[in-house]
Amino acid sequence: MGPLLLALQIPRPFESIINIYCPWHPETSASPNSRITVLDELRKRYMDLAWRLMISMLPESHELHIPTHEPDYTDWKLDQKGIDQQIAKAEKAVAGQAAVKRNRFVQLTGATKSINQTLKAKARSLAGLKGYLTNLEAPTAEYVLTAYHQLWQIEKSFRMSKTDLRARPICHHKRDSIEAHLTIVLAALAVSHWLEHQTGWSIRKLVKTLRRYRSIAVQTGDHILHAGTHLDDATRAAVNAVKNAATGH
Repeated sequence: MGPLLLALQIPRPFESIINIYCPWHPETSASPNSRITVLDELRKRYMDLAWRLMISMLPESHELHIPTHEPDYTDWKLDQKGIDQQIAKAEKAVAGQAAVKRNRFVQLTGATKSINQTLKAKARSLAGLKGYLTNLEAPTAEYVLTAYHQLWQIEKSFRMSKTDLRARPICHHKRDSIEAHLTIVLAALAVSHWLEHQTGWSIRKLVKTLRRYRSIAVQTGDHILHAGTHLDDATRAAVNAVKNAATGH
C-alpha cells in the first residue's frame, strides 16, 4: 500500500510539468522557444523523465485537461465598496429610515441602535485580505496554500470515480455489498493515480492503449511457446516505467 498512498499525496511535480508542456493548453506564460530550451536541458540531465514528458505531449483522440489553479487576488476596492454599502444600510437602520435586518454593523443595546465602530474599523483594515481556516495545529502558510491550490486533484478523483471507475450507480442493497463496491472503487482510484504518476499518461489513455495488446502462452509437451502483440516505443516506455517503479529500480 506504500506506493498507492504515496500516489495520493500532493503536490505532484511531474503532473505540473505535463500541464506546463500541454501543446494545446500550456499552463505557463513562457514562450515556445523557452519551453523547448528547458526541454533540451532536461533531456541532457534526465533522459527518462524527458522521454515520458515528450510522450505525454503526443495527441490523443479524446483528451482531458484540467487547468492548474491560478492565484486569486482580491480586489480591495470591491471589498471597500461592499463595506460602504453595508455601513450605509446600517446608518439608515439606526436613523429609523429602514427596517433593522441582518447587518453586522448594527449594534443593539436593549432598544438602542448604534453603529459598531470597532467592527467597522476592523472591516476596513481587513479589506482585500483572504484567510483560510484549518483544523491543523501548526501548519505553515505555504503548506495551507499549496493544499488549497491542489483541490482540483480531489475534483478530478470524483470525476474519475463516477466515470472511468463507475462508482455509481450502486446496484446493491446490503451494507457489506455497498462497502465492498466502494472499497474496490477507492482501491482502483489509488492504483489509477499511481499509474498516472509513474507513466505520465491519463488512466483513460493507458487503458485504451493497453486494451488492444494481447499475449498468449501455449504449452506443447514440455515446451511453452509465448507470443504477443508487439509494443510500440511509447507503450513500452510506459510499461517499463511501471515495472521499474514496482520493483524499486
